[in-house]
Amino acid sequence: MAASVRQAPGAAARRGGSSGPEARKATLEVEVRASSGIVRYSLYVDGVPVTMAGANRGEVECLGGCGDGSGHALLYSFAGTPGSTLDINLRCASRTVCSLRAEPIGEGGPHWRAGRELFAI
Repeated sequence: MAASVRQAPGAAARRGGSSGPEARKATLEVEVRASSGIVRYSLYVDGVPVTMAGANRGEVECLGGCGDGSGHALLYSFAGTPGSTLDINLRCASRTVCSLRAEPIGEGGPHWRAGRELFAI
């Protein structure tokens, strides 16, 4: 006879899974500071593109709740002139959860950079 296991409501969302309508979503606030040499950039959180608005600010939703410790990944890429940099800050409920200054574009190599940063909300 197989045993049945019951979960508390929202248990799957707390460990990063999805269990239907009770799965929680957090809205991350995104702020980008691009040096004058940056010609374009793109940001994704867990594969979802960040929606940018004016003044280099935007937002993106991800599974989990602010303060639950769930793991996420920021993927970024940018292109520009040598020496250009891109600063990226992610906040959840006004608390910084990911902050980085991407490596500057160097001399003599490709004029773009890309990377991944893991973080927890």
